[in-house]
Amino acid sequence: MARVRKCPSCKTPLDEDAVLCVDCGYHLEKKKHLKTVSKRVELFWDNRLPLAVQIGIGVVAVAVIVGAILLKDLEMAARLIIIAITLVLGATPLGFVWRLTLVKDRKGRPFLRKKYWFCFLPIYSRDYNLQNYNAVLMDYHEVEDHEYFIMQLRHKDGSLFTIYRGGDEKTMHSLADALKDWADLALERK
Repeated sequence: MARVRKCPSCKTPLDEDAVLCVDCGYHLEKKKHLKTVSKRVELFWDNRLPLAVQIGIGVVAVAVIVGAILLKDLEMAARLIIIAITLVLGATPLGFVWRLTLVKDRKGRPFLRKKYWFCFLPIYSRDYNLQNYNAVLMDYHEVEDHEYFIMQLRHKDGSLFTIYRGGDEKTMHSLADALKDWADLALERK
């Protein structure tokens, strides 16, 4: 049986033939701590229409605007431009887009980034260091025969932050599963 020795950095018991302390990352031969580096990984969820649909709507909108410019009837041209603007805003749900991105940084720490855009202009962004949270709370409501799902992160201090509101149960469960797997957060019904 191998003799046991202790890590010079954290005093964790090690096998005699150990080269690296897995508790603190101290390399016994190099006599220094190694940095943990992991591959950066991202998952995301959003409410955007597929890119081909957005491009198609954009092409139609441009055609409508060009047609309006070529018209000599100013009233009809104004109506066509309003239709084109409505088409462009319709390329996203009323011009309002959200995206949740789950990221592991180079050290393997999980973060959730929440971003919002209006008419393709960024209006809000927030990063959540998931190491500061202990649970994902999920709730369900029915409003006028429509399902409505809410997902919140519970901070270790007890405060809640809403990260998802919407009618897509598949998106909510996919996000919840990823948060559980990546950040080891408990899943709870509210």
